[in-house]
Amino acid sequence: MGQFEFGTTLAQAWLCEAPGARAQAGQPCGLCASCRLVQAHVHPDLLVLLPEAMRESLGWKTADSEGDQAAAEKGSKAKPSKEIKVDAVRAAVAFAQSTSARGRGKVLLVHPAERMNAIAANALLKTLEEPPGDSRFVLCSAAPDALPPTIRSRCQAVVRVWAVIFVLVCLQLTTALRPIIGKSDTVFPGATEKKFFIKHWFDC
Repeated sequence: MGQFEFGTTLAQAWLCEAPGARAQAGQPCGLCASCRLVQAHVHPDLLVLLPEAMRESLGWKTADSEGDQAAAEKGSKAKPSKEIKVDAVRAAVAFAQSTSARGRGKVLLVHPAERMNAIAANALLKTLEEPPGDSRFVLCSAAPDALPPTIRSRCQAVVRVWAVIFVLVCLQLTTALRPIIGKSDTVFPGATEKKFFIKHWFDC
């Protein structure tokens, strides 16, 4: 499971509407209406923020910002951007501040987070500092050291050791992560952030 799949599965688990022990353990059922919407890439409470150049390869072809749609309509010959642009981040912040459509909160997934330029990262910073009450953020990054220190300091790192995957989750979500992460049993000498080794994740 790659870092993007890890992030989307985590988002799906948060949005899953299934009752019972499986949902409480942080595992999406894959069968409820919410899970099906995530799998179809049309969940109203999930926003996936990707560079334009990565959308098609990852199967998320829908433009996330009005600016991208306008450029497409004009038939722009410019190559798709490999960065996450500030306009897209501002639209994502507005999305996170809006009311949840299905009552399970909102989830913003940013991948790869290090593709945000300095302006885009700064646009997200205040929301990470003071996130809306029912919103959750997942910043996927294979190179967390490339993220601005101001972003890293406001995130909690989750590591999938066997895949060398870092998923940075806003510090304010510690309570929400407890059913998923459990207790850490692995020590990472010299790490700048507290990292958790997930022993069991979706039976993989």
